[in-house]
Amino acid sequence: MSRQAYTLVELMVVLAIIAITAVLAMPRVNEWVARQQAKRVIAQLITDYSKAVSLSSKTTTTVGTSGSLTNRAAIMFRNANNEHSYTLLWRNNGNNSGWTIADVPVKTVKLPSGVYFTNVNETSLGSSGSAVISFTSTGIALDGANTMVNNKSFYDTPSSCGGDTTTKRYSARIDLRTDITGTKAIYYRVELNQFGEYRICASVGDANFASNGLELKGI
Repeated sequence: MSRQAYTLVELMVVLAIIAITAVLAMPRVNEWVARQQAKRVIAQLITDYSKAVSLSSKTTTTVGTSGSLTNRAAIMFRNANNEHSYTLLWRNNGNNSGWTIADVPVKTVKLPSGVYFTNVNETSLGSSGSAVISFTSTGIALDGANTMVNNKSFYDTPSSCGGDTTTKRYSARIDLRTDITGTKAIYYRVELNQFGEYRICASVGDANFASNGLELKGI
């Protein structure tokens, strides 16, 4: 029985094929990773949004005093010091004005590398900005100026995703971006209301979600 060894040329050909296959597959792998990172952030954000609405609907009874205190909650979105995050904040004094990171933090979620917020209720965060969504006792979203978000222009416009519109109204709109490469990104728009309903739109390369937006039915 004889054995035939592989020649150096044959081994080089096999290695070249493997290398070419890996290079061709890398963009798709990067895109898959970017999508999964963004989806995890969005799923957690939807959960924490509902938690903030729930916190704002409760009251705290103070021992030794008459009556009770009204809870308030807010979510602060931050792009600062190369860190992208959001923090769920809480108060029990009924005041919805002047939220800062110094308020009682319930939790902070740091976004993974390459994922960051771009716009919150028509407020652009840029590379170092912040924005706040707080809530009334009925779960209606308020912006940083303590104004009901349903007075914002987007609330009166049917939600659109790549031309697919719905008449449902959402009281909060949060845009984020996840980078695939240095020049290519996927944009996501998350719209939510006080009833736990939400809509997610995704678009490759279009921050306005007009040309190739696609509604995600699940997350």
